[in-house]
Amino acid sequence: MKLQKDILTGILLGDASLSWNRDKTKARLHLRQKNKPYFDHLCEIFGDYITAKPHQNKQTGVWECDTRFFGEFRFWKHQFYDHNNKKKIPRLIHRWLTPRAIAYWYMDDGSQKWKGRSSGVRFCTDCFTHQQVKNLALLLTSLYGVQTGTFFQRETLRIYVSGRGKNAVDFGKLLLPFIHPAMMYKIPDQWLLN
Repeated sequence: MKLQKDILTGILLGDASLSWNRDKTKARLHLRQKNKPYFDHLCEIFGDYITAKPHQNKQTGVWECDTRFFGEFRFWKHQFYDHNNKKKIPRLIHRWLTPRAIAYWYMDDGSQKWKGRSSGVRFCTDCFTHQQVKNLALLLTSLYGVQTGTFFQRETLRIYVSGRGKNAVDFGKLLLPFIHPAMMYKIPDQWLLN
C-alpha cells in the first residue's frame, strides 16, 4: 500500500482525479495519460481497483480508465479536494512528498526547462492557488534542499527547480530510480551524465 500511496500522491498532484459517488461515502480514481506504456504501468499499480477496460479517447488520443467507487479513495478525496470540489494541496503533503511521489508527479506534469540546454525542470501546477504553489515550492526546498522558484505561465503559477550548479542534478538523483522507462524522454540529459 505504501507504493500505491506514494504514486497516488504524485499523480493527484498531476493529471489524475477523484470523484464522489452520490452519497459521498466512496470515491473513484480517474487515470488519463497520453503515454500508453506509462498508462499501462499505472493500471497495473491500481489494478485491484480497476473493473472497466481501459480505452483510448478517440477525440483526444488519451488513454483513460476509471476505478469503481471505493471507500479507500474517500480519504484522498477529502485531502486533495475542497468543499467546492476544486483540487487543493493537502495540509499533510509534507508527510507524503517522497522522492517516488515527486517522480510520479514529474512524469504526469513535469517538463525540462530548456531541453538539451539545462538540467532544470518545471512542474505544471495550474489547478492550484498561487499560495499553494508557493508553499509547495518552499516545501520541496525544505524537504530536499533544492533551489526552487515559481514563475507565471499565462495567469497560472508554476514551479521550477533551478538548473544552476548541481542543484537539479542532485534533485534528479532522487527521482531517477522511480522514473518509468517510457518516460525517460522527459529527463534532462545532465541527470543521466552524473
